[in-house]
Amino acid sequence: MSVTNYIPYNPPVTTTINLAGYMFDKLTQVYISGGNITYPTVSAIDLFSTNPVVSSICPPFSGYLYPSANYTVNNKNQLSLTLTDLEGTGFMDIILFNQAGYTKLSDKGYLIKITENNQVKGLILAENGAFLATENFFNITLE
Repeated sequence: MSVTNYIPYNPPVTTTINLAGYMFDKLTQVYISGGNITYPTVSAIDLFSTNPVVSSICPPFSGYLYPSANYTVNNKNQLSLTLTDLEGTGFMDIILFNQAGYTKLSDKGYLIKITENNQVKGLILAENGAFLATENFFNITLE
């Protein structure tokens, strides 16, 4: 799937993303990857190398382990994630990780676009023209 939706993040403004999906109660970690961002630490993640089936679906990646204080599992089908204290340029991906593997927002057609001086006002449209989000608060369904 190609990325067709960009969620604007305008540091230092805090942006909240509400995700609807499945099995968020099994979430163990959230990573942020990509962009020209100053992360405190970046790690190479390769937890599935001993399992050829899972490693072919979930290859290694590099990312910043996002603090659990910045996201809340509301229930097994809903996750709220707050982007804050990240500065840089470019595009970021959010990687949701559990013992069975991971999924990335980019796999679902989304990326975070870091903008400066409110260059993007937070209005994004789906391919079909449906209204998806307003400034600094986003609702996304992961199917």
